Amino acid sequence: MKTHRCPVVLGVVVVVLQALLYTLFGYLVMGFHSTGRFEYVENTTLGEICLFIEGLYRELGPGYGCLVESPVVESDTCYTSTNMLAVYVLRSICGNSVLAENVERFLELYKTGFYDYYQVLLGLPIQLPFNATSHVVAGRVGEITVKHVIVLDRVMEDYDEYANLVAIKAIHHARRGEREEAARELEKLRRLYNGVGFRDKAFNGYYETYKLALAATAYSMVGYDEEALRLLEAIREVKPLTTLYTENKTGVGDLNLETACLVAIAINQSIHTRNKHYDALLNQGRVEAKLLILITLLVLITILLLRHHSGKH
Repeated sequence: MKTHRCPVVLGVVVVVLQALLYTLFGYLVMGFHSTGRFEYVENTTLGEICLFIEGLYRELGPGYGCLVESPVVESDTCYTSTNMLAVYVLRSICGNSVLAENVERFLELYKTGFYDYYQVLLGLPIQLPFNATSHVVAGRVGEITVKHVIVLDRVMEDYDEYANLVAIKAIHHARRGEREEAARELEKLRRLYNGVGFRDKAFNGYYETYKLALAATAYSMVGYDEEALRLLEAIREVKPLTTLYTENKTGVGDLNLETACLVAIAINQSIHTRNKHYDALLNQGRVEAKLLILITLLVLITILLLRHHSGKH
C-alpha cells in the first residue's frame, strides 16, 4: 500500500519555517527575550511600539486583563496609571479597540481618582503645585500585583529640577490655552537638557527616555516644532529603545509600558502637528488660488470694457 507522506512532511516543514522566521523577527526587530516576550524595540516606529505594548497584555479573567509594566523588570506588576495611558494608545494610535476594551474592564475593577500627573495628556485635570507621589498595592490576581499611584502630602517645591514635571506643567498650561505660561516652563526645560538627555535631579548615571518623549510632546503642543523633532530624533538614536540609556545613546535593560506609551504619544503628536501645518498651507494655497482667479477675472473684465469703450470712438 502506498502512503502519501509528502503533504504531511511539507506541512511540518512549513510550520518549522514559520516558527524560525517568527523567532528571527523577534531577535532582529523587537529584541526577543528568552521567555518569548519582547524585551525592547529595535526600530522606533509606531508599528513596533504597538506590537510591544500588545505583547505586555496578561489575561486576568474572562474578557479583561492588564498590561504588565515591563517584560523583565516588572513582569508581574500592573499599574493603573500606565494602563490608563495604554488604553488611549491602543485605541487612538494602535487601532486595537478590542484590547483597549479589555484593559478598560480591568480599570473599572480597580478605579482610582489619580493616574499620575501625565493623566493631563488624556484631558484629565491635575492640581498644582505638584506633590510627591508613591505606589500602593490595590490588589492581586494570581501572580499579578495591581498598583495605584497616590499623591502624598509633601509639596514638590523643587519641581523645576525634574524634567518630567516641568514638561507636564507646560502641557497643563498648553491645554488651558495659557501659551505664555507654557513657554516659561519650556525655557526651564531647555536648561535641563544637555544634548544627550535630561540630566536633572533624578539623574543616577542613566538618562530616562520617557522624559525626552514628554518634552517632545510639550514642545509640539506649544508650537515649537523644530525642538520637538530634535527630541524625537534623539529618541530614535537610542538603540535599542529602552527605558534607560547611556551617554552614547545605548539602551540599557528593557522597555517599560510607561516609556512605550509616552513615546507613541510624542510621535503621534508630531504627526498630528505636521498634518495641521500641511492643512493650513493647503488652505492658504486654496485662498491664494481663489484670489488669483478673482484678480484674473477683474483684469479680463477691465480689458473687455476698455476695448468696448475704444470701439465706440
